[in-house]
Amino acid sequence: MDLSGGSYVEVRGQVRSFNNHSSVGQRLLIFVFADSVQTSQEEPCNQVLLTGTICKAPIYRRTPLGREICDVMLAVPRSYRRSDYLPCILWGRTAQAISQCATGDTISLTGRLQSRLYRKATGDGVEVRTAYEISALTAQCHQDTAT
Repeated sequence: MDLSGGSYVEVRGQVRSFNNHSSVGQRLLIFVFADSVQTSQEEPCNQVLLTGTICKAPIYRRTPLGREICDVMLAVPRSYRRSDYLPCILWGRTAQAISQCATGDTISLTGRLQSRLYRKATGDGVEVRTAYEISALTAQCHQDTAT
């Protein structure tokens, strides 16, 4: 593949996670397991399609700027009875709707993979960290009816 500055590539694959245990502590690593990579003439597009099970209760809140958000951890199944655990953030009415879902419910969503900086209070002051997550544009809850 011949790449030069300004070239576009198309990567198709799976968003995966890995719990990394180190002397610093435990971190959830998020990465793309590429099935294919090829050059592209198309404009860049960051699109993720997921269906997974809510594995922690959704956390609904308002930001200091008044935005409604909902944080959800999804377990997304893959081959060999394994799952990837992917943090997702939802906004506005979608956040309201998904906040009513429960652990064990299934969600289908479309969104994008994003990173953002945040500040974490530590014993030594404040540390700037990077969060990697799926920012959902649309989502639908398929509530668990098996009771």
